[in-house]
Amino acid sequence: WRKISWKELGFRKFNWSEIALGCGVLLIVYVLIFIHNLILAALGVVTQADTIFEAFDSLDSPVWFFFVGVVMAPLMEETFFRGFLFKGFRQKYGWKAGLIVSSFIFGLSHLQLAALFPTFLLGCVLAYVYHRTNSLFPGMILHFIINAWGLCAAFSLYKLNGS
Repeated sequence: WRKISWKELGFRKFNWSEIALGCGVLLIVYVLIFIHNLILAALGVVTQADTIFEAFDSLDSPVWFFFVGVVMAPLMEETFFRGFLFKGFRQKYGWKAGLIVSSFIFGLSHLQLAALFPTFLLGCVLAYVYHRTNSLFPGMILHFIINAWGLCAAFSLYKLNGS
């Protein structure tokens, strides 16, 4: 509409070492998410995994679920939340405020209060990687990995509990 180039949105080359940085930060974040999930489980709160298990119950085949969750969601979410929202907030309010606001909206968009904190943290990591690289590709790659790992782990647990 405004004739913004693909590069301007963040579809540009990047340094592969930035993915290593993102992976390192993710390891720290996953410790916090693990503690968060332990607390939720101890309190008996319905988690995102419970919702995913319910989705698996209603599927004949998980192929499309995995395709949407692992491929389409990261492409669309990174383009919107990092390429549009974070970039816009960063230009107007600075990168730290932009990171917090866009990550909070990212967390809210997943429509589950129990997932707000972990999704917010992951949004912070992905926004930081975008900020460092000015490219959507490293965040997309990390997002693919996060979603693939999470859905594979959830599906494995689902199958394990079912047998």
